[in-house]
Amino acid sequence: MTAIVTMLRRQWDESRWFLGLASASLFGLGWLSAFIAARIERQFLRVSGNDAERFERFTRSMGGAAMDFSSLSFQVMFWNHPFVMLLICLWAISRGSAAVAGEIERGTLDLTLSRPVSRLGYFATQVMGGLLGLVVLASALVVGNRVGGFYNRVSDPPTALALIKPAANLALVGVAVYGYTLLLAARDVVRWRPNLIAAAVTIAGFAAGIASTLPTLSDWEWIGRFSVFKAFDPVEVAVTGKSFVRHATALGAVGAIGVATAFAVFQRRDLPSNS
Repeated sequence: MTAIVTMLRRQWDESRWFLGLASASLFGLGWLSAFIAARIERQFLRVSGNDAERFERFTRSMGGAAMDFSSLSFQVMFWNHPFVMLLICLWAISRGSAAVAGEIERGTLDLTLSRPVSRLGYFATQVMGGLLGLVVLASALVVGNRVGGFYNRVSDPPTALALIKPAANLALVGVAVYGYTLLLAARDVVRWRPNLIAAAVTIAGFAAGIASTLPTLSDWEWIGRFSVFKAFDPVEVAVTGKSFVRHATALGAVGAIGVATAFAVFQRRDLPSNS
């Protein structure tokens, strides 16, 4: 138990600046989403005619098919903004690549495993630290939105419970990205390669998710099936919640398969000695 706490503390020391700045940024983006939602809602109630039609088209393009123009949907429709996704994916990729390849590159893995620490204990601690960071980041977005809601009133303020599902959906996107990044890192001895490959896969997945929703690319709608971002729809999850279990299961499965396969690779590989 002492070894696990020590390893978790070391992860915290290594990543505290990134996690702190990313959490502060997501808190600010959550506050900003409440600020924008309050103003959009007031404008939505004032416009009519052609202006109302244009406004509805704009909000539907942001919120998706489930957009119902409620205060809750206005609040969370900006959660799929690239800035939000970027911070979640950066954490997932950075911690996934650091778990094995980063430690080998620095020459610290053999020193850690020379202590009374099993490979399973080491690996589980790395995964625990990565997942806890995703929980902190998703929570920062919810807290920022709640705090922003106190200063930017909407007609029907959403409860914290209503925001938890889309936040959990967002964190699970990070779990999926973390899973395949960890798998890449478990096979490598340098950190830059899994970082580069995971970033390329993530960017391609984000582009595929967007392309599959464009009317002009209707023949390419099938490509969205290969994107983890296709399983993130904050408005639909918040308003109806019908897709939450399906999307959560799919994202959790991608992450779990990545972590389990990464552990199998890590358990069987011969680790280079740096002593």
